[in-house]
Amino acid sequence: MIVPTSVYGGRDLTELLRRERVTHAFITPAAVESLDPDGLDALRVLAVGGEAVAPQLVTRWSPGRTFHNVYGPTETTIVTTISRPLTADDEMTIGGPIRGMRALVLDSRLRPVPVGVAGELYMSGIQLTRGYHRRPDLTVARFVADPYGSGTRLYRTGDVVRWTDGGELAYVGRADFQVKVRGFRIEPGEIDTVLRRHNSVDFAVTVARTSDTGSTTLVSYVTLVSGAAADTRALLAFAAQSLAPHMVPDALVVLDTVPLTPVGKVDRDALPAPEVATHPYRAPRTDLEAVVARVYAEVLGVDQVGLDDDFFDLGGNSLVATRVVARLRDEIGVEVRVSWLLEAPMVEALATRLGGDGARSEESDAALGVILPLRAGDPAEAVFCLHPMIGLAWPYAPLAARLDGPGVVYGVQTPALTEPDFAGAALDDLARRYADEIVATVPHGPYRLLGWSLGGVLAHAVAVELQSRGLSVEKLALIDSIPRIDTDRFESEISENLRTLGVEVDPETLDGQLPHEAAEALVRAVPAELIELDVERVQRIFAAAMTSPDLINRHEPGVFTGDVEFFSAVEEHPTEADAADLWVPFVTGRIRTRFVPGEHGAMMESAALDVIVPALGRDRVDLDRQ
Repeated sequence: MIVPTSVYGGRDLTELLRRERVTHAFITPAAVESLDPDGLDALRVLAVGGEAVAPQLVTRWSPGRTFHNVYGPTETTIVTTISRPLTADDEMTIGGPIRGMRALVLDSRLRPVPVGVAGELYMSGIQLTRGYHRRPDLTVARFVADPYGSGTRLYRTGDVVRWTDGGELAYVGRADFQVKVRGFRIEPGEIDTVLRRHNSVDFAVTVARTSDTGSTTLVSYVTLVSGAAADTRALLAFAAQSLAPHMVPDALVVLDTVPLTPVGKVDRDALPAPEVATHPYRAPRTDLEAVVARVYAEVLGVDQVGLDDDFFDLGGNSLVATRVVARLRDEIGVEVRVSWLLEAPMVEALATRLGGDGARSEESDAALGVILPLRAGDPAEAVFCLHPMIGLAWPYAPLAARLDGPGVVYGVQTPALTEPDFAGAALDDLARRYADEIVATVPHGPYRLLGWSLGGVLAHAVAVELQSRGLSVEKLALIDSIPRIDTDRFESEISENLRTLGVEVDPETLDGQLPHEAAEALVRAVPAELIELDVERVQRIFAAAMTSPDLINRHEPGVFTGDVEFFSAVEEHPTEADAADLWVPFVTGRIRTRFVPGEHGAMMESAALDVIVPALGRDRVDLDRQ
């Protein structure tokens, strides 16, 4: 059978498969998505590859036939891994290497990564090409000596994957598709995976675009299952439930068909630019509305902005929002938060919000209270996140956004934020105070507690306190937390962090008083959409943080009855004899450890959360410590 070179997908390919009664086919996912399965009963075996596969594609095409997901770069012509036959309920993988091939998942230093951790895929074996014709530079860049073989070579695929618990490879995305948005490195394939989980989405692909304002924006393109309605706001809200805020697309475009290259892959260059929504123009009626409309227009480079125009529909994003907020503060002389613009992006709604001063101080105090709601949900399944050394719980916001389950997520913060006379307390006293606050918020257990850094020590102490009151603690998770602190190292790290803000401080002079210029730098550094701080409060936070090592080192932990989930930063504790061992005397059950990519300070970033969030909901572990 000779296939015309102009047949890439859609109706033409569907008709060809029907007419020729094709029984076995290998087609790219984007091309399969464009086909009509009706009448293709002869197609008994379907293999897809070349791009990520959506679960909906398996649901649609696997019934009645054998469905495989295959993988193979041209340099290892052509198929090098193949999945077991997949059904709708299976985890999406590209399987394992075929006979004669070997797959390694390595970090940037060519070290194998743990199960569940994303790394770059390297291939070797009998199918591996010798290199690129007359391109020694490219050959050297992509083919490396195998540090775990004897004289063999590895091909660096550029694909990001992870090993699953079942010993197969799950595709994450392309290393060269990674982009940096608002200071965060993002793998767009993770966004596509989340969007494809929605029951109305058939296919999704996310790309980075440069907006007219010069910033990088994320645009997701989707096709819908037959009969589904195109509700882009609902899809973005769905994505926001699982993604960190900086990963939520700035725009979403619904396509009838996906543009394809001649080899059947997504033609990213042919994806249309998102259209800017327009409304009948309504002129501002008040001075405040006029100011908001003018600031929108000037910052976004738009000629005219009316009362019904939406900041995000006009091309804005969270980063540009900070510029709007700064301008509005200067223009109207009152405090403005980015979160207000995110909640009320239309000119009229934001002006109304800015004009209502009554709830502002109350809202500010609530944001700094000991119990801070991070995500709405069911109080019966609440999760409490104990603050790290800075005393604030807002670093847990990305974790809260991605946690599975219907439970409300609360942060627990230091009383120093709202109680000027709070002079600190022994860690046991803090544990009792926090236990009181938690029980007052959710009177009945079982309780679920987690903590990062100092927060882990606090979470353990609070769990012991709750159990001493006869209350049930269902889950205790410690994120790279140890019951003893090296004070000299701690002061050195504080000094290094201040240096990144342009403030040189001798570690030996850090006696609990933060230099005024450093406090001002911290006020500027804390994102306004998260929390509003002044120099006085920053000084109190710093003083509380500087007492943390002494609090921990003077604390004698009790014994928690139950199992503990422990997450260890691999760049801080590269061997198995790490921080988890220090907790063995203080836990009666198992300490179940999972290794997390990155250093201690990166535990709330996307790469770490990719391991932490799924593991919090699993019973199976990589390592049990008795």
